[in-house]
Amino acid sequence: MSFEDKKEILAMCLDRNMDYIPLGDIDDASYNIDTQTKSLNKAFYGGAYDL
Repeated sequence: MSFEDKKEILAMCLDRNMDYIPLGDIDDASYNIDTQTKSLNKAFYGGAYDL
């Protein structure tokens, strides 16, 4: 595998990593996360944070 191919794969991995918002930032208004998504996250993570 060429160095350029490796760089491209790494860049794609890093881009995919930016698809997730840390749980501690879920209430940050700049992300515009709706109440239903917040509720689902709270249920999934067992109430690890307050809405």
